[in-house]
Amino acid sequence: MSTQWGGDRQLIQELLRQTCRSIQWRAHVEAPIADRIEVALAEHALHVSTPDVDLRVQLTRDFGLTIAIRVLSFGDDAEECLCKALSQDRSLMAELVKAEWQLVRTACRTAERTAGSLVLLTTVPEA
Repeated sequence: MSTQWGGDRQLIQELLRQTCRSIQWRAHVEAPIADRIEVALAEHALHVSTPDVDLRVQLTRDFGLTIAIRVLSFGDDAEECLCKALSQDRSLMAELVKAEWQLVRTACRTAERTAGSLVLLTTVPEA
């Protein structure tokens, strides 16, 4: 599933700046740049797990987001628990996910229909 992404530009710019800094200062400069990029992107990934929802979000090489969600159930309690877990995370990626909450919420509702299955959503930046 792919969708347009209306994310907060300042958050994404700061996340990219930090990722580029990670690549630039990586200790293993002999490693291929593609490997260093993957490691830097993974460093800024977000993983939030609650009893009902497992959420993983990572920036992609084309500056989109990959959102992977596994949902056992997504009632009001599960949504509240996920919101609380996200609010305790002060990372830029968590802020980006909170800014795109409606997209994540919709993906969780979709994933709920296939309880236990993994739903992968890739968002792309607006042109």
